[in-house]
Amino acid sequence: MPKSPSRLALLGELRAPLEFSCGMIHALRKPKKSLVAAPPIIVFPGFGFGDDSTHKLRTYLQRCGAPNVQGWKQGKNLAGLDIKVGPEAISKGWNIDLERPYNGEGGVAALCDKLAVHVRNESERLNKKVALVGWSLGGYVAREVARDLPECVDRVITFGTPVLGGPKYTAAASKFSARGMDLDWIEQSVLERYKKPIVVPVTAIVSKNDGIVDYSASVESRSPQIEVIEISASHLGMGFNPTVWKHVAESLR
Repeated sequence: MPKSPSRLALLGELRAPLEFSCGMIHALRKPKKSLVAAPPIIVFPGFGFGDDSTHKLRTYLQRCGAPNVQGWKQGKNLAGLDIKVGPEAISKGWNIDLERPYNGEGGVAALCDKLAVHVRNESERLNKKVALVGWSLGGYVAREVARDLPECVDRVITFGTPVLGGPKYTAAASKFSARGMDLDWIEQSVLERYKKPIVVPVTAIVSKNDGIVDYSASVESRSPQIEVIEISASHLGMGFNPTVWKHVAESLR
């Protein structure tokens, strides 16, 4: 059963600066031009971060030959808390109970709806399916966009992403609870979404050393085309971890 990360696991996040340093050294190396045939790529950041946090990864993919790599262009990922819409405006695919007291439990759902519009527009503009790469919550949003838009999404690659429970089994659980959110309701909403499977290929990069997202909440087997890759990395360092970069690039070939 998933659970909230322990304090000991959170201490493991202190290795993130080392992973950042390793990533900077790795970025100096000249990678093989292995992604010249890759689809257009959109990279989604994690909670509390924007496109600056994924700049190094995007630069690496470009140096690998990827012809079109972009950030998500939505500012900071605030889990939809900055989207001022009521539950009635969230798409029916989220099965939001309008009879229950609402304290923003549908924020991520609203964010996914917003990104679905962006991804569809980019796919139509480029006349190609796009690959979605997401860090942490960004990966969850990427997955849900792919669930709703398989005609626009080529594949999804996530790292450090909670796929069960929403924020319930993450270090951010207390932050959302403090806002009055019903985390059990969010967890049930996440489970309801699995009734509609993600039919495009999904690569999930996970770590038992993740101090922000419980490992058990980052692994699922219900999507028909999912590959789970286990590595050793901190959550906050994943976006700068050369091993993560390598697996992202390999999954995009």
